[in-house]
Amino acid sequence: MKKIAAVCACSFAASLCVLAPAYFAIASPAQAGQLDAAGLKSMIEGLGYEPKVLVSDPGKEKWEITVKRTDFTVPVALEISPSRNFIWLTCFLGDAPAESSSKNAAMLKRNAQIQPTMFYVSDKGSLMLGVAVENRALTAAILKRHLDKLVDDVVATSSLWNKN
Repeated sequence: MKKIAAVCACSFAASLCVLAPAYFAIASPAQAGQLDAAGLKSMIEGLGYEPKVLVSDPGKEKWEITVKRTDFTVPVALEISPSRNFIWLTCFLGDAPAESSSKNAAMLKRNAQIQPTMFYVSDKGSLMLGVAVENRALTAAILKRHLDKLVDDVVATSSLWNKN
């Protein structure tokens, strides 16, 4: 019995030596299958959008596309996060309401219904609606689904943020 336990322990240790490098290679920050700026721009164009350059600095590229719905034309910004692990899809909704506004509480409550899309306030005081999409094995179909959901959420929540 001690021989079997020793053989099993040695086999386990050997498999760790073989598998551990592969595990850590998969978990490294520069994961295979991540889009870079050129890949994201190409995917956006492949979906039929004409991306307008908002930021062209290498490593900080950001584009804007326009998505139309019946009553809305929604500009959506797309960019890769600094960690390269996420692609942010964001919509500018205007200036953030005053901190004491009841609209803030209503938007926070709505976050629970529209998640993973979320309302947030930028460092510049802008009211935003956005979603972070994992930048791993992202396909055009997955990106399109997230774009459509974000735009649909902009339309569905317009009573909370639209000043008209």
